[in-house]
Amino acid sequence: MRFCYLLRQGLLGVLFGFLLVTVVVTGQKNKSFEPYRLVCDYDRYDVTEWFSGGNRKLDSNGIIINTFSGKTSYHPLGIVQFGMLSFYEFKTTGDSIYYKHFVNQASYFKDSTKVNFYENGERIGLPYTFDYKDMKAPWYSGMTQGWAIAFLIRYYYQTRDEEIVPIIRKIGQFMIQPVELNGTISKTPEGYTWIEEYPNSKQKPQVLNGFINGLIGLKEYCDFFPSDTTAKRIHDKAYQSLLLTMTKYDTPTWSNYDRKNSPLNNQYLQYQLFEIIDLYHVYGARQFLDQMKIWSYFGNKKYMSEKHKQFRLNNFDVSIQAEPKCGGYYVRFIRNNRLETENKSLQKMMNNENPFVVMFTGKSVKLSYALKPGNHKAIKGYIVVDSAYNGKKVWIELIDTLTEKTRKISCSRQWVGCNQVFNFYIPANQTFQKLDCLLSSPSGKLVTVYDLALTDNYTYNLPFYNFIKPFTLELTKGTYKLEQGKLINGEDYTIFFRYNVKKENLQKEKWSTLNQWYINDKRIEIKNDGFYECLIMYKPLHEHSYIEGFKLNLIQ
Repeated sequence: MRFCYLLRQGLLGVLFGFLLVTVVVTGQKNKSFEPYRLVCDYDRYDVTEWFSGGNRKLDSNGIIINTFSGKTSYHPLGIVQFGMLSFYEFKTTGDSIYYKHFVNQASYFKDSTKVNFYENGERIGLPYTFDYKDMKAPWYSGMTQGWAIAFLIRYYYQTRDEEIVPIIRKIGQFMIQPVELNGTISKTPEGYTWIEEYPNSKQKPQVLNGFINGLIGLKEYCDFFPSDTTAKRIHDKAYQSLLLTMTKYDTPTWSNYDRKNSPLNNQYLQYQLFEIIDLYHVYGARQFLDQMKIWSYFGNKKYMSEKHKQFRLNNFDVSIQAEPKCGGYYVRFIRNNRLETENKSLQKMMNNENPFVVMFTGKSVKLSYALKPGNHKAIKGYIVVDSAYNGKKVWIELIDTLTEKTRKISCSRQWVGCNQVFNFYIPANQTFQKLDCLLSSPSGKLVTVYDLALTDNYTYNLPFYNFIKPFTLELTKGTYKLEQGKLINGEDYTIFFRYNVKKENLQKEKWSTLNQWYINDKRIEIKNDGFYECLIMYKPLHEHSYIEGFKLNLIQ
């Protein structure tokens, strides 16, 4: 029913086409709206490596500038990305240099010599001043317009700079114009509404990752300016288009960049996985998690080269075993522990160099690192705790080398699956000989601490999903009872299937979010005789997670 509703809505969009409407938006912002924490940039990139990893430098005003083919120019998306990275690095570390970078990037959008005005100044386009593919300068990107909106909304909530509010509105008003009028809104081959990363390009039509960034930016624009009903209408149609077209980008083994079927590279698949996290946080649609599982499966053993040092996490590899157990299949994930520190004295974990597990049921617990006394370089670290932990904060205490006095450093919290990850940052030139991690559990419930690491990589390195190596069942028409295997230290168990009458043709079929057997149903209706290849995926809660068994029994 939901699918048919979305299909009807998309077809109505085809019938009505584009209507150019000049909307008077009051600019009245929603004071209660707070922006989401977006992860597809910050949780993927290391800001320092990102800055040094390309042909990037700062101009005299501290704005990022790029060099392409020997020519230096502003890259609006690069400015937005650096601004977003700096914003979250400041929020994480409190380092004022990143606050300065963040504010400087926002100033680019206030400079009337850098942006282009249309419709008597009511719309602002963020121009690319160089030719790209089959597009001639100046050209404008829906991805950039949308992501600029998201960045500037965060700038507003951090600074309360009212001067930026009409600029956000005008960037959004430009974005929602059709491509025929120099905007970024077009139609897919099926007639659905689309936000184009490369408007009017024949070589790069309907780029998926650019659309997603643009969509999230447009959603935040609508939340920020709730009176703009035209933007809301376009957003809603674009969102429906995404739900209806995501599967069109996949092949049986991989995913494509655009509707020209250009294959993704490993780096872009990783990017889209992080975008899915943002989509799920913003919209809450189950389809996004299911698509993320399929892409995670595609990403197994798809490593990125050493040159991609700007990425916090270089792969999503999952080690799998297909050992018979309880008549079913068994999977085990082996964690790739990337403990990397600038100071070798910090490299040893509490339990030699392996992750450890500590469980406590009291009101509090203290975990300690004994360190070589001295003047330490800047240190990043994290503590991984399960979902039962309900303490308001986690504190790091440093014991001074000379005075034995203590200093407290607070940790920032993020969720990874059902685990809570507390990140902390210790500035350089701190003299201490011991580090204590203080946790409290007011409820007194059992709490598990899975990991404590001092590292130069914030990311808790669990894969998004684990999977069992696909296996094939020959089934006849009928009703089957599903006996779910016991899932240890995991959640969100999903069984995808692909079908073909001939076993040898299974590999030509796609995995789809629409083709799955639902665990809660217990009874599965098989409508066609033939071969069904099954892919079981689940979310690991820590490195020791597995499934004990899985069976389908014909009951009639």
